[in-house]
Amino acid sequence: WAVTAPGTDGRALGPWSASSAAGRMTEPAPPAAAASGPAPPRISYRNRDGVSHLAMSCDFASLRSAHPEFRRAWDGIRRGGGRGGRGGGPLGSRADHAFNAALSRALVLDHFGLVLPSLPEGRLCPTIPNRSNYVRWLRDLVAGSRVDLARFADGTRGIARRGLDIGAGASAVYPLLLTTGLFADSDELRGDDGPGRAWRFLATEIDPAAVESARTNVDANGLGDAIRVERVDGGD
Repeated sequence: WAVTAPGTDGRALGPWSASSAAGRMTEPAPPAAAASGPAPPRISYRNRDGVSHLAMSCDFASLRSAHPEFRRAWDGIRRGGGRGGRGGGPLGSRADHAFNAALSRALVLDHFGLVLPSLPEGRLCPTIPNRSNYVRWLRDLVAGSRVDLARFADGTRGIARRGLDIGAGASAVYPLLLTTGLFADSDELRGDDGPGRAWRFLATEIDPAAVESARTNVDANGLGDAIRVERVDGGD
């Protein structure tokens, strides 16, 4: 995913590159010439070998203007704060939990209309582009398996649409994203072809603190009917 970092005066410094798999930022590349024509879509897809690859628009200057939490976190690491402390190496190496949480909250709200009020320190903070790509892959997998899935239907009730997230973490980001159009963007996947056939998700966790946090995020989005978070024993 590509992001743009604001300078001290709020201007864009140029494109940054980030790894959606590891959430790492690298030093800014030289500024590119302004592109002509319409702005690219906020989320775009390209198909390679039958698999969707998601590209998510992420501009730090816009996020800084729209999200006070992100502005505070971003300004903090640019002043030399964050994980490395003052003068502690490249900006990417100074991204601390406050910055990562603020970025995740801003992206998931802007692109999917979801909120993540609970992202406790000491727990994994989800990288939204990476998680979104995985959910899009699941969509392709399920959509391409309709014929095989239909063999398990009895012809009267249809297919029960159920998802299981084992080890949902403190964010419950996967079941939350699975309720959006990123996954269920067609009638076949939405489950709106009859009562009782909408998607339902069970998210499990062994960590009581993570369970409480995940439930907070589910409830904050009004998705308690679609997502159930349960604590399980480590041996279950």
